Amino acid sequence: MKKISLIFLLLLFGCSGTTKQIIKKSPVDSNEQKLINQISSENDKVGLRAIAILGRQDDASEAVVQKYEYMFRNYKDYNRIEALLDAIYMYNNQIDFLAGLKVCLNRENEDIRDQAIDIIGGIEYTEAMDVLIKALSNEDPNVREEAEFALEMHSDEEFKTPAEWEKWWKENRAGFKF
Repeated sequence: MKKISLIFLLLLFGCSGTTKQIIKKSPVDSNEQKLINQISSENDKVGLRAIAILGRQDDASEAVVQKYEYMFRNYKDYNRIEALLDAIYMYNNQIDFLAGLKVCLNRENEDIRDQAIDIIGGIEYTEAMDVLIKALSNEDPNVREEAEFALEMHSDEEFKTPAEWEKWWKENRAGFKF
């Protein structure tokens, strides 16, 4: 059911933006910097509001991407991390969040791992495929299953073992097209 809801949302809002890599390089204005700082506020309402406002942008700035990655690595509040992950679905430049999403694949919370692998599975970039191949060896069986599902959807291939996927990817990565 969760997969169907995610697919419906992506179709509804358009998923073509998931393949862009466009970090805004322009300087961060004072309003954006204030919101970035508020993401980690001790006040939940302030933090969640900042995430929601920043999430209205089509593309996340480099400062936003860096703050998210910092939060994924260091923040313990799972509700805040889930809100950050929810916001990533709406950004066109999801590929820029890949380093932070990889961190989430090893978090203690199952929902966070599930959401992170769902996002990674929707990113049509070879770097995301690299992560999916590695995720086939993740400790969490759901992460492994979702990684395999995404690989099958992107490649139209089916293999039984991570080693077979790795061999196929090594042979096909350079010329792979989504």
